[in-house]
Amino acid sequence: MMTSHEAAKDSVNLPVSDQTEVDQSGDQPTQRRKKTLFGYVPAESWVYSFHPLTRLLIMVIFAFLPLAVLTTELNVMLVGVWLVLLLTASVSLQRLRLFLPLIVTMFLFMMGTYLFFPGDTSGAVAFQTGFVTGYFEPLMFAFANYWRIIALVFAAIFYATTNRERDIIVALRQLNISFGVVYVLSLAFRSAGLFLDDLSTIREAEHAKGLETGGMSVTNRVKHYVMYIVPLFTLAIRRITHIEDALFARGYHNFEFSLFESDRPNYLRTQYRMRVRDHLVIAGAVSVALVVFYLAFFEGQFRYDQGIVYEYLWSVVKP
Repeated sequence: MMTSHEAAKDSVNLPVSDQTEVDQSGDQPTQRRKKTLFGYVPAESWVYSFHPLTRLLIMVIFAFLPLAVLTTELNVMLVGVWLVLLLTASVSLQRLRLFLPLIVTMFLFMMGTYLFFPGDTSGAVAFQTGFVTGYFEPLMFAFANYWRIIALVFAAIFYATTNRERDIIVALRQLNISFGVVYVLSLAFRSAGLFLDDLSTIREAEHAKGLETGGMSVTNRVKHYVMYIVPLFTLAIRRITHIEDALFARGYHNFEFSLFESDRPNYLRTQYRMRVRDHLVIAGAVSVALVVFYLAFFEGQFRYDQGIVYEYLWSVVKP
């Protein structure tokens, strides 16, 4: 009977597309995974059947689409679509726990702002508790805006958890963005991942020395997290110095900086091809965006005071 060590040894000889990793029990094989900006995704996914430029344009289009839509249920449906796409793209929903503090904090901030500073107080009262009065229209506007922002955030989450830095570089080079701009952006994207790695390393070092932050009060915990700034900035400055020396040694200290360039050889462009499905998906996304923006700005559709959610809540609180 083959052991897990032998199975792992044999898997090295498989092609990249078929290679798997075997867990400690030796019974459950798992796919190889690629490093992304915020985690790992399986090497094989339907997302990779599309050109990197197609993925980038879809993210940009559907990130700006909620700006024209304030109807709550439509943005909730869009968030649901992103969740389904994340699941079908083999991205673990456990990765979303990284963004839960942001999602919850954003909800509390937006609803709290319109609760204590409503602006228009001439409308119906949703509730009244002690000295706090919640007015329906400001709170409903805040709730609709919250789901608009969440839909935008999930578009960015989907892109970040299904694309590597290389895919972003390929997409930008496909647009003939100059090498200098792409190089700077690629360093910025890699710095985001390295920042999280450095933060994890510092926290693990503290835990190894016996420090437990779970029992700290909120005030002490905030003060402790502020102390992370010093080592993180030190590591960042040291890394910047190393990159600067490497760029100078390779002759990148004297070149013209422009936004677009067409005369530079583009090797990455020869490794990826735009297929018919890429053009169809881009054309479909652009068409949907044009229709939505036209209906929103010229026909007055997709307002926050339209839709099933608004009508139901208004029927509950109306005098």
